Amino acid sequence: MLTKVKLRQKPLADGKLSLYLDFYPPITDQVTGKKTRREFLQLHIWEKPKGSLQRQHNADTLFVAEQIRFERENALLKSNIYSDLEKEHIAYLERSEKKFIEYYEESFKDKPLANWYRYSGAFYLLKKFCPKDIKFKDITLKWCENFRNFVLRADSLFHEGKTLAQTTRHNYFRCFRTILLQAFNEGYLRENLNAKLECIPRKDRPRQFLSVSELNQAHTDTMLQRQPQKSSTVLGTHRTPLRRHPGTHMGKARTPARRRLLPQLHNAKNRRHHALANIRTSSRTHGAKR
Repeated sequence: MLTKVKLRQKPLADGKLSLYLDFYPPITDQVTGKKTRREFLQLHIWEKPKGSLQRQHNADTLFVAEQIRFERENALLKSNIYSDLEKEHIAYLERSEKKFIEYYEESFKDKPLANWYRYSGAFYLLKKFCPKDIKFKDITLKWCENFRNFVLRADSLFHEGKTLAQTTRHNYFRCFRTILLQAFNEGYLRENLNAKLECIPRKDRPRQFLSVSELNQAHTDTMLQRQPQKSSTVLGTHRTPLRRHPGTHMGKARTPARRRLLPQLHNAKNRRHHALANIRTSSRTHGAKR
């Protein structure tokens, strides 16, 4: 079905009319990939022109809008006779006009916070290296290699007078290469520049490792340290500190009541024993006299 394109007007609050194109049936937006029926031209005319200047402005603006409508309709008519390869080429030409800086910023704004700082640092260096209006069609392998050299010579973002750490350079350039790979997968670049770029190496930190003999010796020492404690626990000789009571003085253990009463009970038992012995002795003495 052929797509019809009509020029329409939308009233605004300031007494003007906004011009836009109405497509039926809806067309696919080459940037977002979604179906749409409207394309606003960012052109405005006076709803009730006053004077010759406003009327002339309306006439000139409508002429430009009509030219745009004709071009859109002509392109849609030709698309019906283009091959798939020609359509893909036309779509690529439209995507290649997108600004690379804008695409980079849109790509990392939703990244997790841990990665966002790295992409943000690389974005800061990218804005210092190239103009804001650079487009995808201007991105070449030579341009990417120049940016790599720029990152290697870049100063620290937080410490004045110091250069970037080697690990930071590695992380920033890796974020840049990730965006290039994403742009290639989405059709903004014709070739995979990420695969042709040499990465910035990471600075390896020195790491120490134990040998097998050292591991065995550490294991033996640990077992020897644990063995006396284990044997004392089994034999019941392991002594535990006395529990403290809130009513006692700090630093002094409170003796249980049973242990405090043991001496008293022992003394009372001894006195009872001696009293019984005296009674038996006296009874025997009196029996002998009789």
